[in-house]
Amino acid sequence: MDKLYWGAVVIFAIGWYIEQRMYVDGYTRRKRDPYKPIDYLGMFSIGEFVGYLIRCLIAPAFVWFSDILIGLPDNLIQAIAAVWLVVMSIFVPAVVERTIDGF
Repeated sequence: MDKLYWGAVVIFAIGWYIEQRMYVDGYTRRKRDPYKPIDYLGMFSIGEFVGYLIRCLIAPAFVWFSDILIGLPDNLIQAIAAVWLVVMSIFVPAVVERTIDGF
């Protein structure tokens, strides 16, 4: 199970890194709070990097749900895993990015 998790982490990290490179231009960033300094880590701001780590390390935890949720029907486990994946790869990182970057 650990190999499956780390495989998912690598696949998610590569995919979201490519997405970051494609859709975020390092020179014309989204409008942010002008009074808060913007720190960059390569093409990531601090908030975007923390969101990237959440997407890469926490979102793939759904691979353990079949071991954790023993006794539940398979359809329910799959539904919980799908909701977990959507929430931890879209909504939570967006809230963290906006909180840290201040926009």
